[in-house]
Amino acid sequence: MHQLSGQASRNPVFALIISASTDVPRHTWPIGWRSHTANTDRAAMADLHVNIAQTIKDCDPAKAGELMGLHFDDSIKALAAGS
Repeated sequence: MHQLSGQASRNPVFALIISASTDVPRHTWPIGWRSHTANTDRAAMADLHVNIAQTIKDCDPAKAGELMGLHFDDSIKALAAGS
């Protein structure tokens, strides 16, 4: 999903960053997932991914950017906390 989002953004810098960091989610995903201890939090994160995909499908770059910002902020907080 991350690579497809990078391609769909038509932003060459974003696409390059996503392509260069392909292995990063494999290492950081468990940390992020553990930071969401409640099932409702985990469901919200899954919903966020679905909503990002839907905004890309709907060709709504402003909303997709907004949702990606939320996703990025949440991910950075989890990694910084080192959960």
